Amino acid sequence: MGKRKTIRTQIGLTQEEMAIVLNISRAQWSMYESNRRSLPSAAFILYSKMDIHLQSTAAIASKNQILDSVQLSVTKEVYDKLRLENEYQLQKALLKLDVLTAENEAYAKAIQLESFVNELKFEHSQEMLKSIVSRAQAGSKKNTWVDLFALQSRVQQFQLEKEVLHAEFKKWMPHTKD
Repeated sequence: MGKRKTIRTQIGLTQEEMAIVLNISRAQWSMYESNRRSLPSAAFILYSKMDIHLQSTAAIASKNQILDSVQLSVTKEVYDKLRLENEYQLQKALLKLDVLTAENEAYAKAIQLESFVNELKFEHSQEMLKSIVSRAQAGSKKNTWVDLFALQSRVQQFQLEKEVLHAEFKKWMPHTKD
């Protein structure tokens, strides 16, 4: 006869403490554990209820761990999607901003060139100058300084959103690397 596997050791009780909980003597409990005796019926019923309770608590804890794990996984997945979408929109806005800035700089330089040529009064270059200025104006009319400002604001918004996403993710999942 070997020793019975009991819940006493799982919950960290001494033989004396387990005997007190079951309202039996330490010797009775010791004999039960060593498989030399059965528990009195009242103690056996109480012991069975304790065992069922601990098993159901363990099952609930296990289920909660699984749910927590799934929730963390979903949270990370959602964060990754939001972060990637934010990064995509930020890069797209930055590219548009570069193009718009270049167009507006070209227009500003064309205006400066027009002013310079007008001061020199070169009559033979007026047609070429008008062509340069009209091309620059065509690019600038569809992309005004207001559009440039709006796009710069949008880039700042994406950058702030990126920081907020990261901070919120760290708040919800402090031990996770992103």
